[in-house]
Amino acid sequence: MISWLQSTFQRHYKWLFLLLLGVVIVSFVLTITPAGSGLTGAGRGRIADRDYFGHNLASGKEMGALLQAAHMSSWINSGNQLSEQGQLEQVALQRTAILALADKLKVPGPNEEQLKDYIRTKRVFRGPDGNFSPDAYAQFIDIIEATPSFSTDMVARSLAQDYRIDMLNESLIGPGYVIPFEAKRQVEKQETVWSVETATTSYGSFLPEVEVSDSALEEFFETFSANYREGEKVVAKALTFRGDRYVDRIDLPGESDLKAYFESNRSLFEPPSPESGIEENEPEAVEITFHTVREAVIEVWKQDAAQRLAEEAAVGLTVRLYKNNVLQGSPEYAAALASLGAEIVSLPPFAKTEVPEDTGIPVSGLLGLFSLNSDRYFSDVVRIDDGAAVLIFENAIPSRVPQIEEIRDAVTADYREAERMRLFVENGKVLGEALEAALAKGGSFIEATEVNGLVVESFDAFTSGSPPETFNRALFAQGDNLQDGQLSPMVVLDAEGIFVYLKSKVVPEYDESAPAVSEKVSQLAYFSSMFAGQTVLAELVTRELEKSQQPL
Repeated sequence: MISWLQSTFQRHYKWLFLLLLGVVIVSFVLTITPAGSGLTGAGRGRIADRDYFGHNLASGKEMGALLQAAHMSSWINSGNQLSEQGQLEQVALQRTAILALADKLKVPGPNEEQLKDYIRTKRVFRGPDGNFSPDAYAQFIDIIEATPSFSTDMVARSLAQDYRIDMLNESLIGPGYVIPFEAKRQVEKQETVWSVETATTSYGSFLPEVEVSDSALEEFFETFSANYREGEKVVAKALTFRGDRYVDRIDLPGESDLKAYFESNRSLFEPPSPESGIEENEPEAVEITFHTVREAVIEVWKQDAAQRLAEEAAVGLTVRLYKNNVLQGSPEYAAALASLGAEIVSLPPFAKTEVPEDTGIPVSGLLGLFSLNSDRYFSDVVRIDDGAAVLIFENAIPSRVPQIEEIRDAVTADYREAERMRLFVENGKVLGEALEAALAKGGSFIEATEVNGLVVESFDAFTSGSPPETFNRALFAQGDNLQDGQLSPMVVLDAEGIFVYLKSKVVPEYDESAPAVSEKVSQLAYFSSMFAGQTVLAELVTRELEKSQQPL
């Protein structure tokens, strides 16, 4: 079905595309770790199946197939390959959900002619002019045929599935609902021509004296005490297995294995590239061969081998604790740590919002401590720079609001800053009254701002779609409420107090039947339908995921 164009087009740029494709494919770890997986998971033992619309999310093979199909679909539809694992997983879950619904509603797939027409709409097959390109199609098929993990059958299956998904979206989501008056108003707003002047006063240079009394500070703290609430903190230790402890257990491989290791990791032994261009008298770089860097190859190989042994020791600890149901703090627990050579490192108590970054443990591993408790107290193995670690949950410190005496300096600083902002806004009201008074006397806005020490800028004849580079778009909200010759109150944006003086605002009038309004109606209807569809789909995915986590 998919090969109808293949034999008639020339093939170009094959190896460049293959190289890029390889980079993306290798970057994916085609698994989703199920909730409760691993040795420390709930239930212990065999990982429970997770049925998701007839697919087992606990199966690496099935999950890999879903992710691969999502990758192919995304590539065909967008012209780009997804490079972020989380996005790919979300696409896979949503795509599986809507295909299951299409199966239930018996949405038909395309016939050969429909598929041909459908192929012509896909972004990956478009040429530089934006239209379907036979050459682009042929190049894509070349890449697929030369990539072992893909096939033309997979492309055909993806296109047929996406056709059904689009058919279902059209019937499920509907056309979207738009009030023509709203579309007309948006077009008129977009085409409005503005001419304004702004006057700015700096918050950074506003440094009033702020007196701090005990009573004012206590009242401030009581009002904003929620801002000082500390989240629940976890108290934990890291059992680390350092690679250097295992170096003496390593037996060197033979020369052939060392050479193979060198070839597979040649980039590790290449000299760094110079920061600047090559000087005229600079000697040519010496070719790197296995024999010239043999000692370095041995050292790197030892480091890798020591890392693996450290990880194996860490895994051995978790297996022992798990199989023997070892209680934390028991004699058997202490014996396990001693026999496996774990080094105990106390971690500072921390909350989810304040994870330390200087412990040598990855932040993702530290966050995993918040899913542990006194019954399930040890983590899966966490890889660290010089070995591996197993994290041990000890206890949790409940969330609390500290006493003001404990954080008086922080509260005082916050109070001073709040008072400074209050006084800045008050000063803005005074400045605004002075500007209004000057304008009422017939003075120009520029003259009024100079007298009051403000910095003025003029912006003439622009629309909301193409404002001047230095004009803050947030100021359009101020201009909406003004008539010609009026001044806005001061608004604080980006550490500045800004007044907007409207010189003129020319609002065009459109009939609801105008082409620009009709186009806007179509745009708004599309976004309305997409929002509705995504809401329905997100609910479908969430419910099925919750069901998949329930024991069978």
